[in-house]
Amino acid sequence: FIIVPFAWLLISVAIWDVTVQWVRGFRVLIPATVILAHLITNVALLQFFEQTGGRGFWSDTIFVLAQTLENRYTGRPIRAIDWGFSRSIQLLTEKRVDIGDRFEPLATPTSKFEDLCTIMLRDEPQNIYLRHAPETSAFPGAWAVLERSAQKLHKELVLQDILRERDGMTNTLIYTAQDAGRQFTVANLVNSRDAEIGPGLLLLGGDIAFDPVVHEVAVKLYWQSKTQDLPDDSVLLHVVNQADGEVVQNADHRPVYDRYPFPQWQNVEVVADPYWIKLPAGLSPGVYQIRVGRYARTTGQRREIADPKNDAAGNSLMLATFEVN
Repeated sequence: FIIVPFAWLLISVAIWDVTVQWVRGFRVLIPATVILAHLITNVALLQFFEQTGGRGFWSDTIFVLAQTLENRYTGRPIRAIDWGFSRSIQLLTEKRVDIGDRFEPLATPTSKFEDLCTIMLRDEPQNIYLRHAPETSAFPGAWAVLERSAQKLHKELVLQDILRERDGMTNTLIYTAQDAGRQFTVANLVNSRDAEIGPGLLLLGGDIAFDPVVHEVAVKLYWQSKTQDLPDDSVLLHVVNQADGEVVQNADHRPVYDRYPFPQWQNVEVVADPYWIKLPAGLSPGVYQIRVGRYARTTGQRREIADPKNDAAGNSLMLATFEVN
């Protein structure tokens, strides 16, 4: 395509055919201009690649990636969570490195892809995960789903390598997955609370984000244990219509999607507890509360709450509100 400009030749022939006879000079000038523009563009493109090594999917960083995967991650399964890796790596390594594509070519992956992520993270601990830099990713939604699945499984994606382009811009990121480590400190929270939810457990704060497009609210609670021996309680997490007090969605379960229950926590440990709550279809417009509590799994008895904001009723605490239009 670069050496023999078929497209431009076809355009030139078409212009030649439709141009009237009395402008013969014009007929010659336009095809010549089109072909000259093609040559100038190609020269500029070649200069660009020589100077920068390319950008994004068309970067010579792919050569460094091929060497890195072959030398540092020999024998480990490679999973590409983005387009633009597998065929190039197979070609450059003569199939010594085989990459499995693990993404859906969709802006928003389906629930089947989330199930696939769960299986990979749970059953394939040796996996290496590849992604492009977020600003150049073809399907960034796939990585977001993988991150969410990791949080639900109480795992974390650990950055192992950053491969950069010639000018220093990030091109490719290489990750592994591992069990989340214990934390005993927490950064400054935007919505701090410091409420005691039953004996031995402190709710440091929580963040919420309502996404009207997917009709979902994301909640992340930050707890701190004040004892070594917390009972195996469940977390109460309700979405409540502020107008009439109706519970429109119930997201109760043990912490971290049952993967990290209270008895496993150590004294003064800080735990991030995530929730993604799909709201019912046809939800009435209005203000909705996120209410939090804790109760014994065997009896359903709610633990008492000591809230510095005095915003607890019925042994559930009003953490934040969001509005449905």
